[in-house]
Amino acid sequence: MASKSKRLILRVPGKLQKSQPSGQLRRAAVRATTPTGQVPPRVVAREPQPRLSHTRPTERSDVQDSDVSGDTEEQPRKRSSDRVLDALEKYLDGPRKRPRVDDRSSPLYPYLHGARGCVRDVPYMLFGDLESVFMQGIHEAGLKLADDVEEDAEARAAALNDELARTRLEKQRSIAFNVLAEKIPSLRDLLAELVAYPELYTALVTMMQDVQNDGKCDDTAIIKREIIKYARKDPKKKRIMDDTDIENKSKRGLNVRNFAYGICTRKHYDAMVEDYEGTKERFEQGAIKIDNTSLPVMLYDEDLWDDSSDEAGLLRNFVMVRMWRRVNFGKAENVLNTPKTVPAGSNADTHKIMQVSPASIAYIACQVRFAMSSAATWSRMDGYYDLKKLYDEIMMFLELDEEDPDEWVVETLRWWNCRAFGNPEGREADDTEAGPELSAEADSVMAARAARKLARASGRSESVEI
Repeated sequence: MASKSKRLILRVPGKLQKSQPSGQLRRAAVRATTPTGQVPPRVVAREPQPRLSHTRPTERSDVQDSDVSGDTEEQPRKRSSDRVLDALEKYLDGPRKRPRVDDRSSPLYPYLHGARGCVRDVPYMLFGDLESVFMQGIHEAGLKLADDVEEDAEARAAALNDELARTRLEKQRSIAFNVLAEKIPSLRDLLAELVAYPELYTALVTMMQDVQNDGKCDDTAIIKREIIKYARKDPKKKRIMDDTDIENKSKRGLNVRNFAYGICTRKHYDAMVEDYEGTKERFEQGAIKIDNTSLPVMLYDEDLWDDSSDEAGLLRNFVMVRMWRRVNFGKAENVLNTPKTVPAGSNADTHKIMQVSPASIAYIACQVRFAMSSAATWSRMDGYYDLKKLYDEIMMFLELDEEDPDEWVVETLRWWNCRAFGNPEGREADDTEAGPELSAEADSVMAARAARKLARASGRSESVEI
């Protein structure tokens, strides 16, 4: 965490009321009443405001604000962050309708688009929340949001256990923030501006969190439905469940032999193979437990299973590979075999996934474990089993020391890349040569198009009245 001496302390006004002026007028009033070179009155600066990027200083004291300098003949082009702030204000002052995630004309597109895919590929986001991750980045930059709660419930619980747990949680959030900031290059600069406008910050976080949750829920539904088709090595054999029971999760878990073997932990696996019914009964009675003291069998390739080696076959289960392809490549025909090219419009294509990451493996493992279980709704806990501990453990297994890389980690990631992209190094860079997503003129072109569309609609309504 950054030292307190480097923070900006913000005083937050109360919640917006209907009687208050619109968002643009609020911001304009703040800027208009603030002498040049000073921060807005609701910010008490102890030292010059730092950026969230340590490598990209972007002082703009030479650029005058169009709301303040109305006597200037030629106004400067709006910064992209100003367009984002305008969009957030419009959202707050309007019907609170979020832009479509795929609407490239919206200034919020990079952030909503990034949020949609971050749960799959950004470390620790499956059980994290964006606000806590953003707060970590804000704190590390020496900033402080006015209504910031220093310790949320999870952090307080970790602090009660031991300081190491607290430190580990902060490290995870820091890693998540930095990876997310790489995927959304303008995120750091935007957050540095949003700390002065808590209501706009909250609006952005809420929208991005909703989009992230939608992405996870879609994946959960897909895997829950598709896993019954591909849980056997030979998918031509009879499915392990009837289609009529797909939505009935209570019939999964220990009630389906294939799933029972998958969620069974390694230390109880031999007993379950020898006496399935008896071991199942002992699990149900609580005589033995499925918990995190041993890894689930679903992580292993049964052909490589070795009682004398915990690493043999670990993270090479064919069901996990198939579900990874299903989520990232989309089409069912790409589930059983590695596609020759990344399907256009798939998650891998849309979010420019170039390699199978440790985070994406941990994500799929948790999704598959949930799909096999009898748990009715997504939850961190399934009885005695903690999915977050499974996620963290897989991330630990696949942590790569670049100075002294472990052979097992390197080979495991190469193995996954071969099965995903047909190349141990991952996807070829040439496959993604598509040019920039949007040109500098795209905003004005799309705004003009929207204005013409509105004018046509207005003209049609007037002709109908006549």
